[in-house]
Order: sequence, then C-alpha cells, then structure tokens
Amino acid sequence: MKKLLIIALMLSGCTTTSIDVAVQKSAPAFCDAAVPIYETYVAAGLGSAKDKATMQAAWDALTPVCANPTQATALQLAVAAAQFAIMAKLARKA
Repeated sequence: MKKLLIIALMLSGCTTTSIDVAVQKSAPAFCDAAVPIYETYVAAGLGSAKDKATMQAAWDALTPVCANPTQATALQLAVAAAQFAIMAKLARKA
C-alpha cells in the first residue's frame, strides 16, 4: 500500500498538459516526413485505387494536425502518427 501511495504521488506531477506539450514537439518530424511521401506517391500515380484512397484519407487526417501541432492534443497527435505510418507503409508497398 505504501508503494502505491508513493507511485501515486510521483505520477500526480504528470499532467495531460505536460504530455501534450512533449508530444507536440515531435509532431514536426513526422509531418515534415509525410509531405514528400504523399507528393511522390500522388505524382507517380502509385498504388491501386484502394491504396490511393487510403493514402488520401491518411493525408486528409494528418494535415489539420500538422497545420497547427501546438494546438493538438496527445490523442490527436497519436492518430496523426498512425496516419503517417499508414502512408509510409503504402509508399513502401508501391
């Protein structure tokens, strides 16, 4: 019980605001990497119709977060990172 109390006190200093700020700092990395992936994929006309639609949907979900990452929450940035992963997978597949 004492250990749980100590852990709870240690974690009480962790807020979602501090987590959001920490994650927001990493957003430019995957946002910057997503642009050439998307542009190359579209310009080259790569992938099937389904893959093109998936790429477009991932791009559409990613761009609002990348437009203003400092206003995004950790959850929104996690979703954006997942969209980036989808884009990268499609680019490797093509």
